[in-house]
Amino acid sequence: MEDANLFALQQFLVKPPCAVIYALCDAVDGSEAQETVDDLAPLLYKLFLAHNREVELLNTLLSREVATTLDSCTLLRRNSLATKVLAHFLKDVGKDYLVKVLRQPLEFVVQFKNGFELDPNRMEKDEDACENAMNLQTITQQFMSAVLDTLDELPPQLRHVCQHLHENVSKHFPGSEVASIGSLLFLRYTCPAIVAPEVAGVITPKDVKLSKRDRRCLILVSKVIQNIANGIVSFKEENMKALDHYLVSSVSRVDNYLLAVSVYTYVLFPCHVIVDTVMGILDIS
Repeated sequence: MEDANLFALQQFLVKPPCAVIYALCDAVDGSEAQETVDDLAPLLYKLFLAHNREVELLNTLLSREVATTLDSCTLLRRNSLATKVLAHFLKDVGKDYLVKVLRQPLEFVVQFKNGFELDPNRMEKDEDACENAMNLQTITQQFMSAVLDTLDELPPQLRHVCQHLHENVSKHFPGSEVASIGSLLFLRYTCPAIVAPEVAGVITPKDVKLSKRDRRCLILVSKVIQNIANGIVSFKEENMKALDHYLVSSVSRVDNYLLAVSVYTYVLFPCHVIVDTVMGILDIS
């Protein structure tokens, strides 16, 4: 009987339109409830995952996140139940993709022996700032190409979530759709994996050993990519301005990529069959 009651409770929690989820958000999304959010997010995600409704859960949370955000510039930039569940979703659904596309650029960084530092206080005496800027651009382009050239390999569930986010943002913050997708795919997904690839499961210390120098390089690469994703065409830091031309030349390409991610539609049925409107059935679970 206890098992039956537990199952009934689970069914109630995951049943659309997920009114309980909205109530949970109202209860825990606050500055004094961060520990509760941290504890609740993985449990909630695992529950919906067990019922093949994790995408519906995330879409519900993102809809509320957009509706309760006052400024589009802060969207997906706070620690809420939505962003915590999103982190679990990205790790679960998106890990294999990150391993596939980031492994080669990471190995390129380890093997790269020329200077890339632009901070005068960190540069070696015999290094040239202009040359280092070109080197950093070369390294960054390795990561940019790895991501932008593999659009069709993004997990279909992730693209479905991006499509949903795009639709919601267009209603509440017209004109900020591309920026919101950039926050999801770069701020919350790609850039953290670049800065801390071991944490994201992209590499293991046994496979690729990153030195302190390598990690500094990855921080700079992530900084450049995040600025591009944010549509910024000029660095605030004077020593980074040598890469302004790279920002300018890259923003439109990244914008086109983000738009393509969010408008490429497919249907997610309750039985968790993902149907691509072009390619047919992609996944059944």
